[in-house]
Amino acid sequence: MKVLSDVHSLTCLDDYVEQADESALEEAGHLIENLVLCDRIITVARGVDDWGLRPLCDRFEGVFEYLDESHESPSLAALRSGALASDMRNPSDTDRYLDRVHHYSELATELDVYLCPHPSRTAHLFDGVQGPASKPVGKRVVEFFDERMSQSTGAHLAGIDFSVPPIIDYVLSTCRNQGVDLATAVNDIRSSKNAVRFRSWCAELDDELRSREGRAMTQATQRLAREVDATAQAWQTDLNLGVKYALRTVSLRNLWVVGGLISALGFGEFPVRYPVIIQKRKHLLFLNDIYRTTPPR
Repeated sequence: MKVLSDVHSLTCLDDYVEQADESALEEAGHLIENLVLCDRIITVARGVDDWGLRPLCDRFEGVFEYLDESHESPSLAALRSGALASDMRNPSDTDRYLDRVHHYSELATELDVYLCPHPSRTAHLFDGVQGPASKPVGKRVVEFFDERMSQSTGAHLAGIDFSVPPIIDYVLSTCRNQGVDLATAVNDIRSSKNAVRFRSWCAELDDELRSREGRAMTQATQRLAREVDATAQAWQTDLNLGVKYALRTVSLRNLWVVGGLISALGFGEFPVRYPVIIQKRKHLLFLNDIYRTTPPR
């Protein structure tokens, strides 16, 4: 799945990454979710370069795609002239940016991708809008699953705060537990086998939903809801149900050339905790990962 993102969302992400600005996290949260759940994020190349955001984008391995100037909106040219530059970082009047929002909406339709604009600036413009402005399948699945898990007895007993979006919670927990920065956490999570499998399944489902219209989508969405709901019901009582973790001893002694040296140094074997997969719905194991502390490889 691909999404189209506005440049302002990237500036918010940059504020959080470079300055650890907690207020920027709320503004950039939707983009962090896309970095994990979507195959590619499309944005305008010149806007990225004008705001010096290319180094930020390069930190997220192979996620961003850049559009050339032929896709640029008139209001971006106005920004470069300085007419609106003072308002770019903290826009107070959404209507001022209405032309650019419409441009992004039309561009998403042209590219046949989802549109994920900056939420607080454009929310009221897309109320009730479907099609390219609606949420990608991956986000909808995660939100649906999280809502079901919030009803579990364990969640109530632990007093878990479900107000934080699950992907954001997962990424920040990975940062804390592994002592890594945001980009490293995102890259580790999105490259895990379960995340790759989940995105692939979502892409197939997305293609199926896009091939249907109106009431014809009902059957596919009902099947999706049943599958996710059944998985949530199982994991509400036991996250290990269908996923049993075990210790396996890995030997390095047989490695060509370096095996003897490693063995001589006393590092011949080490234990690795790995999942023994019993779960039939392997494409949903990523949802299980969200409730654990670190992403499996």
